[in-house]
Amino acid sequence: MSLDPKNFYKPWLHTEHDPEGPSPDKGTRWRVFKLVIAVSFLVLVARLWQLQIVEVDRFEQAAANNSTRRTPIEAQRGVLYDRSGVQLTTNVPVYDVSLTLAEMPEDEAQYQAALRQLDARLNLGVAVGIDATKLSGGGQRALGAQLAQLLGIDAQQVRAAIAESRENEVPVLLQDELTAPEADAVRSQLGAEKAVVIVPTVQWRVEQSDVPPFRPALVAEGVARNTALTIEGERMLVPGLSIEQAASRAYPQGPTFSGVLGHVGKIGPEQLDGLQDQAARFGQRAYALDETVGKAGLESVLEPYLRGSPGSQEVEVTITNRVVRQGKLTGPVPGGNVLLTLDAGLQQASEAALLKAIRDSGAKAGAAVALDPRTGQVLALVSLPSYDNNRFVQGISQKDYRTLTLDPGRPLLNKAISGLYEPGAVIKPFIAAGGLAERVIDPATTYPCAGSIEVPVLAGLTDRQKFPDSDPRPQGVQTVTQALASGCDTFFYILAGPEQRDSLGRVLQYYEPGGKDATPFRGLGIERINRYLHNFKFGAETQINLPGEETGLVADQEWKLGQFPGSAWTLADTIKTAVGRGYDLVTPIQMAAATAAIANGGTIYRPELVLRVTDAQGRAILTPKPEQIGTAGMTADHLQTVREGMRLSVQRGGASALRKQKLLPADMQVAAMTGTPPSVQKALDRSVVSWFTGFAPYESPEITVAVVLDGGDSKTDHAAGVGAAMLKYHAEQQRP
Repeated sequence: MSLDPKNFYKPWLHTEHDPEGPSPDKGTRWRVFKLVIAVSFLVLVARLWQLQIVEVDRFEQAAANNSTRRTPIEAQRGVLYDRSGVQLTTNVPVYDVSLTLAEMPEDEAQYQAALRQLDARLNLGVAVGIDATKLSGGGQRALGAQLAQLLGIDAQQVRAAIAESRENEVPVLLQDELTAPEADAVRSQLGAEKAVVIVPTVQWRVEQSDVPPFRPALVAEGVARNTALTIEGERMLVPGLSIEQAASRAYPQGPTFSGVLGHVGKIGPEQLDGLQDQAARFGQRAYALDETVGKAGLESVLEPYLRGSPGSQEVEVTITNRVVRQGKLTGPVPGGNVLLTLDAGLQQASEAALLKAIRDSGAKAGAAVALDPRTGQVLALVSLPSYDNNRFVQGISQKDYRTLTLDPGRPLLNKAISGLYEPGAVIKPFIAAGGLAERVIDPATTYPCAGSIEVPVLAGLTDRQKFPDSDPRPQGVQTVTQALASGCDTFFYILAGPEQRDSLGRVLQYYEPGGKDATPFRGLGIERINRYLHNFKFGAETQINLPGEETGLVADQEWKLGQFPGSAWTLADTIKTAVGRGYDLVTPIQMAAATAAIANGGTIYRPELVLRVTDAQGRAILTPKPEQIGTAGMTADHLQTVREGMRLSVQRGGASALRKQKLLPADMQVAAMTGTPPSVQKALDRSVVSWFTGFAPYESPEITVAVVLDGGDSKTDHAAGVGAAMLKYHAEQQRP
């Protein structure tokens, strides 16, 4: 075959300058060639028409998007008020500072200078992290223990960080915002360890951020306005800097309401799924990963009502992120406002009285609750020691959080709803009510109050177990109202003892001190006692709209066998239960709700904290009504007998010190119960828990209170003083 080019390119080489070349092919191939050229030209023209005419708007928008940003505008969170309109939360303007790593200097010296310039204003201290990729296996355990000790954190936290770093092959933060002395201590001992990363907090946050280098990485939140203005004035010294205004939550009364209000914070992974489901149920937009949400207390419970809908602002920016033009504005919609049932004045008065009582008595903690017995509305709910919820808004430091968790007073525990306490003498009204309802006693029934009773260890044997009264003095025989007033324990010992026989068929009986003649028990027994305790909702949640409520404990034989295998329920267990010194545990909110039922004639209401929720326009969107969750299960006459005993307690009985010490106005009619003085409890080798329960006015109750003090050794029952202060404050506010 010839390789002559003229033959190879035969169809295309014939020209007038090469007459010897082959003639052009004017047949089928030529026509196909011309058709292909024509079609290609038409396709090109059509595509140009589409790009230049048909889709011009889309491409203009795409071009605009390259220089236009949609900046979100945070919606104001709804505000919480007390029942009179006192503002309990505020939204304050703060600023978030970010750095874009890709826009910062490439030169290391200039880069570090920019970081130092910013940190000089933010004072974020030093961060310490762990890079497991540089960790030698042999020294891992020792290094972890040393880091835990130096940083004051749990060794398990260090081990978890090492495991996370090894798995993801990235450094993991152990602690940030360390002070200079704290950082120097770490450097002096571990500075040579390559696996330990010690850098300024600013540097850690920009370099270890999850966002891409060309996006702003958050460095500091909640920066004050003056600081933000100073940083803005030095923008030229810190390339890549951006400052955005945000809203932060503030709690003007701080610790006074922290147990109820809770606090807000950045959404956590453990919350995200639940909140997304909640948003869907309420027809709200999905949550962003960096959104601020309620983390505890009512801030968490009322999240769907308090949450607003954000807006946005379109802005045109240059390649250096400088805004040159503002575009479309979509305004945010604020969240709903909530009027609470709480009385801010009563809350503050209760807190002050409780704090004084804790100091004077030596107690380690305490709680106080006030309810409206007519509706169940919560008027005050105090737990001490407390904490300042403002410290949690921008994220509390690990060091400060650890201090709170190690405090023996447990400030993070809302003791009003989660504290579990032995009920002591304030359980007696409910035992008395059960005895009356079961017709074991009537208002005229009398039992001896001789300072103690003695019970045979086994029926028919001479060995006896003594059950002393908190007041060892003989007081003669008393009715149930007199026993409630005087605090006579032996009345309730006898009322509790069941009419039953032992395994040999002999009747259970008791003796008066030194007596020779036995008297058979004909009392309630633990089954009937517990039935009425359950009626009053002991051993169950009150369903108050706060997270973390404890159910308490109403013990019985099944419970005891579970806790102490092989140990059956005894008569002694029943006797102790009747005076609140058995296994039973109650919360202050339970005691307040149960006492309210005695005050109102037998209705147990769910404690309610919300009076009304309104939207941004002020329209009511939620107005809870009183919700009954149970009844005492007895007649009004039975409860009236109990109320009379509580009234006599204030007039001339165990709570009469309130009158003698003029802690209550002379014209104020109050019914109340007090617990055993701490000094007596210690003498009887019992854990010290002081109680006060009461309600007023006696004829038409408007307020019920329950107060508890945990610990102390005072001869005076300081819980009664707190309850009196609460009742007195409320009465003074009702006067014209």
